[in-house]
Amino acid sequence: MENKDIIKTEPNQPKKVANNYEDFDTYYDNRQTALVNASDPEVEPLLTAADYPPPIIAAKLTELDALKKLSDDQKKEYGEQYDATKNFNDLANNLYPAYLKHVQYGKLIFEDDKAAIKVLGLDGKRKRAEMAFCNQALDFYTNGLSNATYKAAINRRGITDAELTAGKTGYTNLKAMIPVKTKETGEAQQATSARDIAWENFDEWFVEFKKYAVLALSSTPQLREKLGWKE
Repeated sequence: MENKDIIKTEPNQPKKVANNYEDFDTYYDNRQTALVNASDPEVEPLLTAADYPPPIIAAKLTELDALKKLSDDQKKEYGEQYDATKNFNDLANNLYPAYLKHVQYGKLIFEDDKAAIKVLGLDGKRKRAEMAFCNQALDFYTNGLSNATYKAAINRRGITDAELTAGKTGYTNLKAMIPVKTKETGEAQQATSARDIAWENFDEWFVEFKKYAVLALSSTPQLREKLGWKE
């Protein structure tokens, strides 16, 4: 299909960062367990001696909770972007077969009328950009309805006024969905970026914290297990 880009747009997938083997929910649960249990009466003195006193642990728990909110926001924005993209694709896929048939008929009907070909948007290939594609389709349906000569020629080949009106309405609606989809895509990208930056910053701290904590608790494996670490 000439308009494959317009109907195959895929929403941006949420990506993993910081840890290649855990999704965010698992990551959050494991780190929260470690930081909450760092206040255990037996664990806390050993971590304090390693330069991780309770105020630092508490601050990092707050940071982790803020990261959780960013992740929740990202999921929400991604969901809205996915819905907007799916709605756009569903309508585009629904409209395209009829429009393709109308373009094929139109090029035959007006093959000797260059002016009509131009006015009806039948010249050249179908546009690849979404807005340009919708405008091209609307050129056919809007001008095909408004110009009595063009409409009569189209009607003679079995394309009814109802079909032209349906095409005009459909592509008008599809065109209106483009800025909505673009807005949702931008918001999803911003939310993903904010989450990823915060996640990477927190994980950089946590990786170092775990190295020192494991060393501080090296002689007490049962205390390491309280933080969720069996190694």
